[in-house]
Amino acid sequence: MVQRSSPGCLQRMSPKPAASERATPDLVTAVRATKLAIERGRRLTRKPPSKRPNDTTRGPARLAACLAAVAKHPGDARVWFDLGLALQATGAMSNAIEAYDRAIAIDPSAASTHYNRGLARLSVGGPALAIGDFRRAVALAPALAEAQFSLGNLLADQGERMAAIEAYRAAVDARPDFTAAWHNLGDSLQAQGDLAGALEAYRRVMHQSPEAFARIVNTLAAHARGVLWLDFAALRRDLLGGPG
Repeated sequence: MVQRSSPGCLQRMSPKPAASERATPDLVTAVRATKLAIERGRRLTRKPPSKRPNDTTRGPARLAACLAAVAKHPGDARVWFDLGLALQATGAMSNAIEAYDRAIAIDPSAASTHYNRGLARLSVGGPALAIGDFRRAVALAPALAEAQFSLGNLLADQGERMAAIEAYRAAVDARPDFTAAWHNLGDSLQAQGDLAGALEAYRRVMHQSPEAFARIVNTLAAHARGVLWLDFAALRRDLLGGPG
């Protein structure tokens, strides 16, 4: 998850808002409603409470800090974004989506807000809406590798392999150490019949995560002749028709 917030939502406070920026009754109602997630956060938090009484970087304390920030600065897109992250961390996805909606209504140009809303929507079974968020995120910030990767995954699920390949390539261009994106790029290239391209992507995976070899071999064997190769040289010779 991409996080733009600084540790603790109350560490970054703008001057006292003008009367026109203060919470309206509707906003106050919305904020109060989300306080129910605090108790849920307590139930879901597996780690013991921090021994530092002023720790506002995690769990219920972070959520409470974000709620306080939103109540004081309802016209600030950043505090709504922070609230969305805090709610998402507790599993309150519907409330998180509402917080991201508020942030986007104030500032629709923040790519990470669209991306995180897409993740929240995807987690509650909304791939059609999520893919729209991911598309918007990469349009605003093409180098946001996580958004490109998530977009590629949904496109691959829909059978749009060439579009998925393009998204995965954008992800690894932005973040060359993105092992999962290299792996999914290899899978997509292989599904398209580009075995040479798939092998090149898988080599990048191997450099970064050697333990992935077994999964790569199994994936390739399913599309080739069922041969279990012992090393990449033998694998390349078999798939590219070289000498045995």
